[in-house]
Amino acid sequence: MITSSVRDQKRIRHTSADKLFPLLFTSILAAKKNWRLILLIPCILTPLTATAAPGVTLQSVKNTSYHPAIWTYTDQLEVRSVRLANGRYEKGQKNVDPDYELMQTGRAAFGDINGDGKNDAAVILYHMKDDREASEIAVVLDVKGVPVHVATRFFGVGSEIMDVRIEKFSVPDPKSGKTVETGLIRVEVSNAKYCEGQGKTVSYRLINNKLIGPDPFGKTRY
Repeated sequence: MITSSVRDQKRIRHTSADKLFPLLFTSILAAKKNWRLILLIPCILTPLTATAAPGVTLQSVKNTSYHPAIWTYTDQLEVRSVRLANGRYEKGQKNVDPDYELMQTGRAAFGDINGDGKNDAAVILYHMKDDREASEIAVVLDVKGVPVHVATRFFGVGSEIMDVRIEKFSVPDPKSGKTVETGLIRVEVSNAKYCEGQGKTVSYRLINNKLIGPDPFGKTRY
């Protein structure tokens, strides 16, 4: 139990008038500073939330990296990658620089391609280099929320892809025996050099990051 003398009580009453208000004012200022910090917390957290991985969307496939196809094969990719900005990559000046290169996105179809339940994309790429042009189909998967280019199908110089779509396709799981839904990529393509007249429609499945399916023009190399 704490006791105090009359003199101590008088001292407390005497000092309360001189020191209590300054102390109270200091406490209010400290509280104001703390409130500023509290108000700043949402501003600090908002950019962290905004940087979350976007997944595979029309915007993300236009602003990701692609490995150009090796034009002497149907499904081989270069080691190098180029990053598109708003659906376009361009190096040098056309008809001026000998190493001029252009890559840009066309139509994109969206759906679950690899059966993991996430949205993926099959993207038409228009590619020009060495004064030659071609169209390619690029598969972009959702890998932990990040769009990743994993496979491409090349149809030869001078090819034109008119349409691409993703359809549901059921296959048996070799381990469990259960039916698993994946995506079937259907491509409508033409090439005046190998196929005169109307284009052909071919279908592909993604297996081990390769687009497996027939070549519409009967070639494995170009």
